[in-house]
This record gives sequence, C-alpha cells and structure tokens, in this order.
Amino acid sequence: MPAAMGVFTLVQCLGEFLGSLVTPMLLGPAMDQWTFCGMAMLVFGLTGALAMAVCKIK
Repeated sequence: MPAAMGVFTLVQCLGEFLGSLVTPMLLGPAMDQWTFCGMAMLVFGLTGALAMAVCKIK
C-alpha cells in the first residue's frame, strides 16, 4: 500500500505540473485555440485511461 500511494502521489503531482505547463502552450499566444487544446487533452486523457486499463499490477 505505501508504494501504491507513492506512485499515486507522483502521478498526481506530475499531472498537475504538466497540465499547468502544457495548456498555455496548446492555447497559443492569443489564448484562443480552445478546440485544439480540448482535442489534445482528450487524446492525452484517453491515452492515460488506456494505459491504466492495459497495465496489470499484481
């Protein structure tokens, strides 16, 4: 359980950091590219969900 909580905390903090770093880059300098940003975040989220579904932790 402690190792799982460590991994969970690492992934959560990494997601918060990357989310705040990547989102402004995807929105562009005028902050008007919401469709592209939404599609990219959807792909990232689905990729993460797929990776979690495929991962077999014993």
